[in-house]
Amino acid sequence: LIAGEGPTNLGAATEIGFNEADTVYTNKDVRFTVKGDTLYATFLDWPGEEAVINTLRGEGDQAEDEDVEEEDDEDRPLKGSAGVDESMSIEGKTFTIERRDQEYTWEFKADAKVTVSGGRYDEPVDGEYEQNEDGTSVLIRVGERLRNAKYDGEKFEFVRRRRAPQYPGFYKEEIKRITMLGDGRNLNWKRTRRGLVIETPDRKPCKHAYVFKIERYHYPKID
Repeated sequence: LIAGEGPTNLGAATEIGFNEADTVYTNKDVRFTVKGDTLYATFLDWPGEEAVINTLRGEGDQAEDEDVEEEDDEDRPLKGSAGVDESMSIEGKTFTIERRDQEYTWEFKADAKVTVSGGRYDEPVDGEYEQNEDGTSVLIRVGERLRNAKYDGEKFEFVRRRRAPQYPGFYKEEIKRITMLGDGRNLNWKRTRRGLVIETPDRKPCKHAYVFKIERYHYPKID
């Protein structure tokens, strides 16, 4: 069972339970409850024009296509290996990485510049990078895409971003309708590789938690 998703960590419970008095939630913090064939997804902050439930993402034939740009949550200029001990600095290093039977060469240069070539690139492409203070983590931006890597002074490898756990056995054919409590109107939705994407009402029906009612057929409705 999956109780929820989102970045907010309440920490360990004490003898009196969790103290959430000073907790600030985001629009990515979601909690789930189930009653019969209905799934309730509670967003702990207003999700905006659309609500995305990563846990209910689709895979293969269960995912609709959508045009979504890669998330870039750090649009500030990157600063290379500034302040990193020389023994851990990635500046001046070149690495060859194999991915999906293709070889890519990454050249880390001065002034926070990185160049990637090979693989699907017809010509070398420039980007920028930044190491954390101890040098072990490397953030790389090429175009609009951010990638994370780790470096131990010798070995360089990319780190896959953690994805939310997926609720197994959930099919888009079993969704009868989706509404928001306090509003009641049928909402448009689609199931994509990003998650279950729900178009929100024009107005907030309340001031705090926002609950989506996902009504399901007892058995998937197959056309």
